[in-house]
Amino acid sequence: MTTRQNIDHLTATELAQLRGGYTGMQALSDNRGFNAIAGYHKVPLNLCYHHEEPTMFLPWHRGYLLTFEQFLKDQNAGLALPYWDWTSPTSHTKGVPAAFSAHTQPGGK
Repeated sequence: MTTRQNIDHLTATELAQLRGGYTGMQALSDNRGFNAIAGYHKVPLNLCYHHEEPTMFLPWHRGYLLTFEQFLKDQNAGLALPYWDWTSPTSHTKGVPAAFSAHTQPGGK
């Protein structure tokens, strides 16, 4: 079973491992790669249900994120997609977590 954590609660090591998983996915050119799975959501396939069928919005995205997470686990079996609790007091004062909004990683990458 996978337990997802709040992005604000990840340690620096856990965040680095998550970024390593994303980097590994970005290096793949097959259907498990970052660009392939992102293509399901928008360009080029645009299979996402944002406007066409409102009743399919949540089920489609849940399946999409599960597939994305499974491909991420191919890079590191211990990884799980974190979530952002945008309703938390921290989010209301700080906004989008730095893990999602920072232009550079620690070390300048």
